[in-house]
Amino acid sequence: MIADPKGLATIVVARLVDDVEVIGVARIDLGERHKTRAIKRAEACCWLNEGGPEDVKKARSWAESNGYTVFTFPANEPEALVLARASLLKRSGS
Repeated sequence: MIADPKGLATIVVARLVDDVEVIGVARIDLGERHKTRAIKRAEACCWLNEGGPEDVKKARSWAESNGYTVFTFPANEPEALVLARASLLKRSGS
């Protein structure tokens, strides 16, 4: 956890999900199919804007049983969700 004078942190839970991206548009009115590729997409949500060590433990417990990863940032970090998604994608090599 990143140190804060009050001992608080923004807690974010994130995970990777399989998704499909369109890479080539087709004439579906003529029965053609779009060209697609499989990708990994990161999803993130804020668990708590100002949480303490006990809140982090609760988030980790929930995340472990639901396939998420927990990230902590300084309290009220404006880009916490973006940072969590980017970190998760970087870890996975996507």
